Amino acid sequence: MNKKNHVRVSESGNKDTCELWMLEEDQPFYAQLESIAIQLSEEDSSGYLTTITTISEDMGWEKKLKHVANFPYANPNPVLRASVEGRILYANSASSHLLNLWGCRVNQLLPESLLKMVADIFHNNLRVTHECTFGHYIYSLTFAPVAKEGYVNIYGLDLTQHKRMEQELLQARKLQAMGVMTSGVAHEFNNILAIVDGKIQMLMRGNNDKENFLEEFRLIRKTIKDGAEIVRRINKFAKIKEDRHGYVPVDLREVIKETIDLTLPNRKWHSKKTRNTYAVNSDGVKRVSCIKGNPLELQEVLINIINNAIDAMPDGGTLSFSTKEDGGNVIVNISDTGLGMDEETQSKLFDPFFTTKDHGTGLGMSIVFEIVKRHRGEIAVQSQMGKGSTFILSFPATKEPPGITQNAPEPDREKSGNSYTREL
Repeated sequence: MNKKNHVRVSESGNKDTCELWMLEEDQPFYAQLESIAIQLSEEDSSGYLTTITTISEDMGWEKKLKHVANFPYANPNPVLRASVEGRILYANSASSHLLNLWGCRVNQLLPESLLKMVADIFHNNLRVTHECTFGHYIYSLTFAPVAKEGYVNIYGLDLTQHKRMEQELLQARKLQAMGVMTSGVAHEFNNILAIVDGKIQMLMRGNNDKENFLEEFRLIRKTIKDGAEIVRRINKFAKIKEDRHGYVPVDLREVIKETIDLTLPNRKWHSKKTRNTYAVNSDGVKRVSCIKGNPLELQEVLINIINNAIDAMPDGGTLSFSTKEDGGNVIVNISDTGLGMDEETQSKLFDPFFTTKDHGTGLGMSIVFEIVKRHRGEIAVQSQMGKGSTFILSFPATKEPPGITQNAPEPDREKSGNSYTREL
């Protein structure tokens, strides 16, 4: 038996104990050495009775208890404890983000929205799980009352990313199903329009001397062309696919500048229709890394968002652009000071054929969503009624320098050079 070192020593009266880490046949074990002073006999001097007891099993349990005690602290998810009154008694380090969202700390009260919930759960002695939204974050909170001790344990789980992925998957399935359906409908409808348009052209050539008659035909032809444009956009939506052939490094700062020059007459202008004043603020557009993509498609994304922003500012306002890099991604923010959107509108914004406009097709933002996804990016919107909206675009950054764009496939658009310029 080989004594290695003392672990703990204690004294109690004439009794001394210590814990040793020892070896027996090269196998380590814990032992407790206990020494007691004894009187051997009336004639002899005092002596000591020493016993050695193996306590490896006890030490094993002690370690296990320590691990269990450290479990809340080591847990990567929020673990909190609150009194019946809702005062936070304990919070592990993973709870810091949740506490920041609540705006409170340990020894302070939980948010008012949770106080009654905690009290009811404790008095009913029921384990309950709720999904709660705090700002733009979604948490699953499990409340476990401990009646004998007079508190409620709260176990949190951040579901934000999971919910976002669920929404994106649902959106992708919607778009896929809609694409299959609309492709066939658009083809048949286009054939009908072509036949009607051909017949009208024949009638117009045979009635050149009847101006009123011709004017009616012109109106009919215009309506047919409008219908054909809707069919073109439906076909474009239905044919969207994962095709990154020809993608080049793109400087989004340049795409933003070119799009502003293309769609907006100048940095401050008056609408011919509403006589209101609009302004563009691009001071926040900073130099960022390039992304891999099709510059013309990315320009179409910006144009659709700009058009929506202007429509959302009927009384005038400011359209702002900014860029930054975060975690290997290039972020583009486009904000307006318009009417804003309620939660229902935000949830349906990227659905095919959803529109709040009197004369909209409801395909613009669906196409935006698909283009962004094709570029392995993400798009989100933050909006409040009466306070405007912000579209947030995120794309993976690349270290490659800007490339030549002539190989990038051009998206469908009118031949006219000003087909994307808005009449304001």
